[in-house]
Amino acid sequence: MDKERYEKLTAKEGAHWGAVAADPTNPQIWEDDRLFEIFFGGEYGRLIDRVRENGPRVLELGCGRGGLTLRLAELGLSVIGG
Repeated sequence: MDKERYEKLTAKEGAHWGAVAADPTNPQIWEDDRLFEIFFGGEYGRLIDRVRENGPRVLELGCGRGGLTLRLAELGLSVIGG
């Protein structure tokens, strides 16, 4: 992929996600603690356990709002999120 096309696509992606707003009529799993626990609770816990076993330094890519990044930092890991 050429550089110009890549830059256009990343700008389009950034504009899209920059314009997304929360919709209170359509809760998202990651915004509702109960839904999150139902769908991902076990897997999330196992992920955190594996990361802790392999720490102490962690690079989290695609961290969104940083929930996992903050959780790992709270557990004493050195985390960079991007």
